Amino acid sequence: MTWSAVASATVEDARSAVLEALAGPVSEEVAVDGASGLVSAESLTALSPWPPFDSARIDGVAVRAASFPVAFVTACDMPFVA
Repeated sequence: MTWSAVASATVEDARSAVLEALAGPVSEEVAVDGASGLVSAESLTALSPWPPFDSARIDGVAVRAASFPVAFVTACDMPFVA
């Protein structure tokens, strides 16, 4: 809608133009390999809360030292000491 059209538009025309501009995004089905950069239109749920393999060696584990009654040694090549 141009400025000259806005000046002569009726309230209903203006309302329709605003509602059209505010319309939500359109969803479409695309293949996974073509979905890079897109956002899912629906929530996704994992089939299981855990992966089917031991991932601690890959992902690592974080601990908070204050949660343990013993001190941990954190030097690069020294093992943890309990």
